[in-house]
Amino acid sequence: MKDIEAHLHRLEAEAQEERSNTPEQQLNLKTAQNDLTEEFRTLSKERYELWTLICKIPNDVERTFLENRYYFGMSMKEVIEGMRYSEARIYAIQRNAVKSFCQVFSKNK
Repeated sequence: MKDIEAHLHRLEAEAQEERSNTPEQQLNLKTAQNDLTEEFRTLSKERYELWTLICKIPNDVERTFLENRYYFGMSMKEVIEGMRYSEARIYAIQRNAVKSFCQVFSKNK
């Protein structure tokens, strides 16, 4: 999402700085901006839905793992270091967390 936001800002700056563009170029910039805005809205909605499902996980450790790994996008190395469990333990937590998430997800269909 940060990439989309950055690209949107870049497009806005281009559109404002380059007023001498042809109408076709302005239309292309506006179309690209609209497409990115729509993609951003979709991703924001999906992130919110993911967050609401993660919050329903009853186990604190599993919920923390899911937040770190799948919501905040941390690498496994960062998760292992951040949660301060052994690598083997983190992978066991991941396995259980994904099972819990699937159960919550299937209940919310």
